[in-house]
Amino acid sequence: MEGIITEHEEGRHVKHLQEFFSNITDKKAVRVTLPVMDRDEKERYNCLFVSERQPSFYLVFPPGDLPVTRIDQNRTCIVTVDFGGRAVSLIADIDSIKGDQIIQATGREIVDHQQNRNYFRVDAVTPVAAEPVDAALQEDADAAWRLVGETIDLSGSGMLCTFDAPMEVNQRVRVQLTLPTGAMDIIEVIGHVVRCREISESLYQIALHFDTIAAEEQDKIIGSCLEVQRKQLRMKVQIQHIL
Repeated sequence: MEGIITEHEEGRHVKHLQEFFSNITDKKAVRVTLPVMDRDEKERYNCLFVSERQPSFYLVFPPGDLPVTRIDQNRTCIVTVDFGGRAVSLIADIDSIKGDQIIQATGREIVDHQQNRNYFRVDAVTPVAAEPVDAALQEDADAAWRLVGETIDLSGSGMLCTFDAPMEVNQRVRVQLTLPTGAMDIIEVIGHVVRCREISESLYQIALHFDTIAAEEQDKIIGSCLEVQRKQLRMKVQIQHIL
């Protein structure tokens, strides 16, 4: 029946959690997506993973980074870990906030690879351009447009960008994305506008979802995201107090 978790599924969840905790090293640098009370979108932070008695653990943040008063403890957080180039995400409940640097949480579920494409997202600033899917067919030159901007974050399933003009929600666009790492290859995908909002005069924040993308191109984007994450996590997290 829908909504009922079978014993087999429950056992699979437990096994995946056990594998996660057996593979992660103590005080490993990770990326966490935290729910906040003043916005629907979750915010991403770097922190250290400190083991307790599984499936419980601590997340330790640099001084001043943790938005203590804004965290919504009634929603789950997502911890993303790089295991030698393979990203694994752990959905967890926020149990408590200790001081201004520590969150205590309990792991609930490991996100599978297909879901992981949607959850795994990194901060990355790189050039991006967008135009209507049918731009080449438009006879009216005045109606044609092409916007050039830059990304704010990136994943295998979409990205958040800034442009100097708005786009209509649900509009289908052709996107040329310059990968932020390596040879900085240009990837072309078809997507649609999920959200558009003005953040300052003549500057718009636009979320795009990828609808049509070759598997090879998507793997290049995910690989680039992993490389960006590894560079970010190599930066030493400055922590005053460890449990």
